[in-house]
Amino acid sequence: MTTFTVDKRTKGRFDTNPERFIEKAIRHFVKTSPLNRLESFGGELIFDQPLVGFADSDDPLFAKYKKVVHELHLSPKEMLTLHLTETLKDEAPQLADVSVISFVLPINRETLRVNAEKKKGHPCAGIIHAGRGRTLSPGCPHIWYRF
Repeated sequence: MTTFTVDKRTKGRFDTNPERFIEKAIRHFVKTSPLNRLESFGGELIFDQPLVGFADSDDPLFAKYKKVVHELHLSPKEMLTLHLTETLKDEAPQLADVSVISFVLPINRETLRVNAEKKKGHPCAGIIHAGRGRTLSPGCPHIWYRF
C-alpha cells in the first residue's frame, strides 16, 4: 500500500468537489499513461476518455444483485468491510458512508472504425493488441490519500 500526503491546494480542490476531482484524476491518468498506448501503432491511444460514475453503496440496486447474481453476492460496502476486517483485524473502521466509483474504458474511435469496416474474419489489429491483458493498473495497488 502506498501512502502519501498532498498539498493544501490539491486538498482544497478535493474538498470543494470530490467527485469532479476524482473524475479529472481518472481521465488525466488514462490520457497520459504510457500503459494506454499501442507502441506498435505509433503510440495510438488504446482507450478514449473514460466514462466515470458514482453511486452510494446503500443504493437499492446493489441489494438486487443478491437476487439477480447470487444470494452470496457481496455489496460494495460488504466487500470493503470484509477486506478491511481481514487486512486490519481489530483496527478496521466501522463504515457509515461508502461511495462506489465506476469507470468504463471505451476502445478508441479509430480502432472501432477500422474494426467496423472489416466485413468478415478476424478483428482489426488494434482490437487484438488492446485486448492482450494490458491494464492501466499493474497489480491493482491500493493507494491511500492522507489529507
